[in-house]
Amino acid sequence: MASVAHRQPRNAPRKYYVDNQCMFCHGCRHAFPECFGGEEKDVSYVIRQPNTPDEIARMQEVIDGCPVEAIGDDGDQHDWQTAPPTRYDVDSPPQPTHPEPKRPWWNFW
Repeated sequence: MASVAHRQPRNAPRKYYVDNQCMFCHGCRHAFPECFGGEEKDVSYVIRQPNTPDEIARMQEVIDGCPVEAIGDDGDQHDWQTAPPTRYDVDSPPQPTHPEPKRPWWNFW
């Protein structure tokens, strides 16, 4: 079962996503190329969220057909638009994961 905590960073924001369990079988890309993308020897990811009822039904078929259950649909529980940038974002500089430790006063040079 897909996990939002292991969501691929290149997924389009919002409900549907691919997590790191993807074994690049390319099944989703062949079944629904309008919404899934990725390189030949790389994991797939959602490039565009489905908009119409037909696309949503087609997305559900792709989710049901994923052999390793790497496609999730619980992304609406999270606000992806206001989430802080991750270290994988292309347009933002890397964010420190922890503050720099304070050095003793005699160790400044």
